[in-house]
This record gives sequence, structure tokens and C-alpha cells, in this order.
Amino acid sequence: MGLGNIFNKKPVEPASSATSSPASAAKRLNSAEKLKPSKALQANKKNEAANLAKAEIPYEGDPENQTLVIDVDETLLFGDIYKRDLRKAKVRKQIEKEGYTIKQSNLGHYYVLRPGAEELLKDLYETGHKIILCSRDLRPYLHDLIESEPALKKYSAGFLSRGDLINKANQDFVKSPKHPDNLGFWERTKNFTHGLFVRCPKYCFKKFCSIFSGKPVWFEEGRGVAGKYPPNAIDLLKESGNNSLNGFPPSHILIDNYAEMKDADASAENNYWGRAYRDSVASGDFAVISPNVVYQDGKKPHCFLAQAPEPKDADGNYQWVQNIKAAVDRGWKEQYKLTTGKEVKA
Repeated sequence: MGLGNIFNKKPVEPASSATSSPASAAKRLNSAEKLKPSKALQANKKNEAANLAKAEIPYEGDPENQTLVIDVDETLLFGDIYKRDLRKAKVRKQIEKEGYTIKQSNLGHYYVLRPGAEELLKDLYETGHKIILCSRDLRPYLHDLIESEPALKKYSAGFLSRGDLINKANQDFVKSPKHPDNLGFWERTKNFTHGLFVRCPKYCFKKFCSIFSGKPVWFEEGRGVAGKYPPNAIDLLKESGNNSLNGFPPSHILIDNYAEMKDADASAENNYWGRAYRDSVASGDFAVISPNVVYQDGKKPHCFLAQAPEPKDADGNYQWVQNIKAAVDRGWKEQYKLTTGKEVKA
């Protein structure tokens, strides 16, 4: 059956160049256009090819250590969505004096990519690890950073933001009865009241100001039930429409600078007390990795603020990168024992 029978009620007779009319030529052109795949279909095929290429990178280790969840803010970069320091000339001058590069995202956010972050992501990616980027900040902000920073976009398999973590599918935290996100009646009431009398008026005011400033403004969702990142991160990706990691084992490793929040001294190794660590101990199904970098003043910062030089080892490698690589190679079960002194529960 000819193309004419497909797209027209009557067969189209072959026309010579002498008898062809503009109308018949237009009909043939329209028929040809119908055969072309839509832009959306082409984009989907391109995305599927990209996901397939990522999935084919060989991984030779324990599959339970393949998928990594990495926190973005204050671990891989320092952004200005809540901390306006990067907009202050004095702070910018100090940061640039340390040799850091202040970048601007597509939507106008300032941020500093942590020295060694691209090296770390590249190494993990090329050894077959799958990287899920996470943040408790808003999805448009995180998406903007990932789209603006090539290192984040190239080496990650997906990302999760606060809205994804609040999703009802994120029920893994119920393994921990005293989990801080197991909100009681008064906590839920407080959350609702705060949203009604604080977040909503604040959003309306910023939205009004954006008419004159042109800056994008998003409604800040309540903290609500955020749960914890792993091991249900892959399920949450699927809920958000990302199927690139379907079939992979759950993630059991969380890399987060906030996992350890106390300043360390020489006698207090593995002195964790952060939120992620409490989740890890309570559920026993994932390990946390903190960079554990000691600065020149002898303290361990609880986050990357881009106002102090990143320490290097004797070989000139960034110490925080080497610490994370060593912990990842150790595997989640050994890392869990090291940081908690207990056997895994899962």
C-alpha cells in the first residue's frame, strides 16, 4: 500500500513534473512531514540513549555499593538561595582571594563549586557508580544548579529535592519510630500554621517584588515528612518520572557534609551526631560518609562555605575527595561499622 493510501482517502496518482500542481506538492509535503518523528519523541529517544549509555558503564564491585546518594548544598557547592553572603562584596572578595570561582546559574543564583567536586564525580562515574544528587531545598533551585553546572549534569543519574522527599512514597523512615519526621498532632498543626501565616504571606510579598526585580520566586513547601534519602531514593526517582536506575539495588550510602556536625579534636574520631547519622543508626540500612577534613585551625567544619582553602594531602590531592573515595571503596557495611561500632541491621 502506497503512502497515498495511508494519508488520503483516495490514492494519489503519480504526477509528472509537467502536470504537478502546487496543491498536490503541498499534499505530498504534508504527508512527508507526518512521517517525521515529533520533537518530543526525538528528545525521549535521546534521553533513553543517554540513560542506556550510563547504565552500560561496567561496575566490578558489590552491587549494594554501586548507587550513591550525594548531598549538593554545602557538600559539593556553596549556593546563595538562603545564604545571601555571595551577594555581599566583602564576602565575594574574601572568597575570590582564596582562589575560588563564583559562578552564576541560568536563573541568576550565585554559587561556588567545591574544589575537587568535578574530580570526585568523574572518578565515581567512571568506575561505574550511579550518582543521585539530593537537596532539601526547592526543586526549581536544584534543577537550575544542575542544568547550569556541567559537572553535576554530566555525572549524575538523577536528582531529588524537598518535594520528592515529602512525597507519600517516601515512607522508609517509619522503620525509625522516633524519627524527627514522624510528626505528631501538634507538629502538624505547627507546620500548617507556619505555612498559613508565615510562608504564604512571605511568598506573596516576594511575588509582588518580583514584578519589579524580574527574579524568579517559588513557594517554599513545608518541611513536612521528608524522611531520609537512601535506601528508597531509586523509588522516589521513579515517582518523579526518572526510570534510569530502575532495577538497580537500593542505595545504602549517603555522602553528606552535614552527617558530622561537631568540631573534631584529636581524641574524638567518628564523633557523629548529625541528622543523617541518627537515621543511619536507627534503621541500620545505610551508611553515611562525611568528608572529615581538618582545616588549619584544627577544626572540622560541618559544611563547605568557600571561605577557607581546601586542604590537600602530600600528593597534592584534595583531602576531602580522597576521604570520600576511601570510604566508598570500603563499602557501606564496613563504613557503617566504622562510624557506629555496630553491625548492620538490614
